[in-house]
Amino acid sequence: MRAAVLLALLVAGELAAQPTRVTCGPPTARCGPASSGLPGSVTTTTLPGPLPNADDFNRTTLGSNWAPMAWFPGTTTLNGSTINSAQAGIGPTGVLWVPNQPMPTVAYACARIPAATGSIPAGPCFANTATHDVICCGLDTTQQYWFWDTTASGYVVGNNTTFVPSTVYVGVERLGALSYRCSTSVDGKTWTAQTGPQDMTGTLTDGTRVGLYFRSNLAPVDCFETGTGALPTAHACCVLP
Repeated sequence: MRAAVLLALLVAGELAAQPTRVTCGPPTARCGPASSGLPGSVTTTTLPGPLPNADDFNRTTLGSNWAPMAWFPGTTTLNGSTINSAQAGIGPTGVLWVPNQPMPTVAYACARIPAATGSIPAGPCFANTATHDVICCGLDTTQQYWFWDTTASGYVVGNNTTFVPSTVYVGVERLGALSYRCSTSVDGKTWTAQTGPQDMTGTLTDGTRVGLYFRSNLAPVDCFETGTGALPTAHACCVLP
C-alpha cells in the first residue's frame, strides 16, 4: 500500500513538472519554433517571462506581446506564419516587444527572414520610444543592411554587405548604451559579423527597447528572439532551450 502511494506521488510530481506546450500567442511570451528552421510550439511562460523570449508568429493577430512604434505611419499584418508590413510601397513600420523593457545594456535581437522578394530590408532593431530613434540590422534578397531611422538624420543605410542567399537569420547586438553590431547566420547560431561595433552617439539616445522594423513589405519575418548578452550560439535563434 505504501509503495503504491509513493508511486502515485512520484507520478503526480513528474506530471506537474512537465512543461505546458501551447501555440505562441497572447498572453504567452516565450514562444518559438519547435525545431531548427521549423515554426512550431514551445514551452511558454506568461508575461513578462524570462529572457530569452521568442515569437514564431503562428497566428493572425499580433496580441499583447507587441506594441506599434506609433511614430511611424505603417501597420503590420500576420498571415498565420509571418509578420510583415501591410504597406506595399516605401513606408516605415515598426513594432516593439513588450514583455521585457527596458532591455539590459548588453543584449541582442535576432530574426529569420526566409523569403525576401525585393531590395528593401526588414529586421530586428533597438529603439528609444522617447526620442523615436531606431537602429536595425536587416536582410533583403541580396544584402545585409546596417540602417537607422532617427530624429537626428532620418532613414540612413550604411555598411551594406552581400551574403550567400541561404543566409536567412540576421541579428543585432547592443554592446553598450550607444554601441551596436550586425551579424548574419545560415543556421541561426553560427554568426558572421557584418559590421564592427557602431558608435551611435549623436544619432540614437540609448536604445533600450527591441522590436522589428520594416521599410516595406518585401522581407517578411517568421520568427524573432531577444535576450541578454551576445547572439545565441548554443541554440538556433528562435529555438529556445
